[in-house]
Amino acid sequence: MALLQKVLARFAGTPPSRSSAAPDAGGTAQSSSAQDMAGAERLIAEGNQLEDAGRLPEALARYREAARIAPQLAKAHLNLGIGLAAAGDPAAAVAAYRTGLSLDTAHPFLHYNLANALYLQGDFAGARGHAQQAIAAKPDLVQAHVLLANALEELGHDVEALAAIEHAIALDPAYAGAHVNRVRLLENLLRVDDSIAAAQEALRAFPEEADLHWGLAVSHLLRGDFAAGWREHEWRPAARTRNPFHPAGARWDGKEDLQGRSILLYAEYGFGDTLQFLRFVPQVAQRAARVVLAVQGAVAGLVRAAAPAHCLVVSEGEPLPATDLHFPLLSLPFALDIGEPRLASGTPYLQADAARVAHWRHRLEEHGRSRNVGIVWSGNPLHGNDRNRSMSLGVMAGLAASSGPGCRFVSLQPQVRDGDRDAMAQWPDLLPWGFELRDFADTAALVQALDLVITVDTSVAHLAGALGRPLWVLVPYVPDWRWQLQREDSPWYPTARVWRQSARRDWAEVVARVGDALRNGDRSAGA
Repeated sequence: MALLQKVLARFAGTPPSRSSAAPDAGGTAQSSSAQDMAGAERLIAEGNQLEDAGRLPEALARYREAARIAPQLAKAHLNLGIGLAAAGDPAAAVAAYRTGLSLDTAHPFLHYNLANALYLQGDFAGARGHAQQAIAAKPDLVQAHVLLANALEELGHDVEALAAIEHAIALDPAYAGAHVNRVRLLENLLRVDDSIAAAQEALRAFPEEADLHWGLAVSHLLRGDFAAGWREHEWRPAARTRNPFHPAGARWDGKEDLQGRSILLYAEYGFGDTLQFLRFVPQVAQRAARVVLAVQGAVAGLVRAAAPAHCLVVSEGEPLPATDLHFPLLSLPFALDIGEPRLASGTPYLQADAARVAHWRHRLEEHGRSRNVGIVWSGNPLHGNDRNRSMSLGVMAGLAASSGPGCRFVSLQPQVRDGDRDAMAQWPDLLPWGFELRDFADTAALVQALDLVITVDTSVAHLAGALGRPLWVLVPYVPDWRWQLQREDSPWYPTARVWRQSARRDWAEVVARVGDALRNGDRSAGA
């Protein structure tokens, strides 16, 4: 069952068993002898044991042979599909499940596993349909209710998803993953007080469930309760860390005296997180004899220019110097007891290279006088929330018509998705200078030369804010925790104005409002 555990890992789910929990399939053809049926059952049992022992190729051979000698046995195709999915062949797994369902149209585990496979392929409507059929055949199949909730969430039906997940909890209150999903769905509905109450209630039963702590952290931070939020945020190493650095030695406890000692501070997640949390490095540098700051290569050059004198910046892939202690960047506000009044202190805390800035200003002047606006419409496609936080260039291009003739737009995107290339060709006045940006030092120089940056919630938002440049950041209906709820300003960046979706995934309405503001000469940065 290794694959199904991976499928539901995001939701902390536990899948049903392969065949022991599955009912014996009907549909045995007259041509399948009793001997063939018995042989197929034996092969399935052997395959289960081999797969549990990590011997997947041998298990697959058993499943294939079982399906060959008893092609009318639905259970054989169920196990074959699970094995194929575990082997990384989802298309073949789907075919196996569909073959099984042609023999037994009401087999709950075939519907459930097919729903899983379709969900992984991004066919959320198909996943919803088969999860519903699994529930119809076996109403107490808790995992099917969880999967139905996941599919509904992806389709934007959060109210229905919440009902599905609460049904799952009613069936099995000990299913920790369902409680995790409930907290997230309440956040999606912006019912933050309810999500906090749900997380606290669930943590009484599952005090070590890291994803529940993470959900509680997000809810507290969305609400602006930083003391409680940073405390729960410390559970992220178990739940969320994508750390490219592997520090040795002792971790700083956040309280220990750093006088006369050296400390390694290291990045954890994406570029935006690094750029956002760099603001706290000087406060540690004031306490320590030496700071080593380990960051991603794309931001290293920019960070070196702004680092304190006794701070050595090390790029990802370079050897880490020995230090007395180490500590992650994203834990600094907890260790330093940072509340809202101190979040923006020291801003701006990054600076662009003057010669590079002059280069970009000269190029802009060659195009004549105008209000120069940099735009970013999409982030990393691998980001878990990309389908909500990014938009197409075709939608962002609405700015060209609605903003009037006073603006010149400059693309800050180093990479443009294939689906956006036609839209770029149809916007001839857009300056595609993002293609010339090699790293964040280049991007910082171009941002410094612009009058305004308009971006979705991605690293360029944090870069512009850290540089103290006028920034309009466009956030989805369910915002990332750092943009909080309702407010139009940002406690992190005094020069930022936040534009929020009024409805989920409706970027056109946001772009229309932004265009109106540009046309009317709105130069405001804060609320």
